[in-house]
Amino acid sequence: MAARRLRSWLWDYLVILAGVAGVFVVVGVPTLLGWIDASGVWESRIGSDVAITVLTVVPTLGYLTITEAGRDHATWGKRRSGLRLADEPSFGRVLGRNAIKLLPWQFGHLAATRFATAPEATASATLFFVVSMVLLAAVALPPLLGRRGAHEVASGTRVVFDQPASTPV
Repeated sequence: MAARRLRSWLWDYLVILAGVAGVFVVVGVPTLLGWIDASGVWESRIGSDVAITVLTVVPTLGYLTITEAGRDHATWGKRRSGLRLADEPSFGRVLGRNAIKLLPWQFGHLAATRFATAPEATASATLFFVVSMVLLAAVALPPLLGRRGAHEVASGTRVVFDQPASTPV
């Protein structure tokens, strides 16, 4: 199961990277060419935190939640890897699962912007980095060891092997 989980994450990160590339084409390129003046957003720490969240975390949360709460109960990566969420979880449970799953990413963004914009490492940057790593370990390590991650335990969800509808259970 661990190899399938890892493979499903890799496939899903391809989808996420394609989305980030799309955001770069739509927002980043016009900004770099001077067609959009976003300096006010990026000069403010809160503005950059909100912008990064809206441009990357929210669409990723939408992708994960819509696909896992949908008919197949699986992201594209899970479907390609023969996995799905068990027991047809509610939209709320899937949303909670994925919000917790993305917390390491969000704290990582907060750490990265602070490390990138401060002349030296700050306490907040270091704290956000440590929190990101601890949350990443709680989310990613258990599934690689055959257990449920913190996001799955907290939401009451679990990933199982997908079985075709025609196969008796």
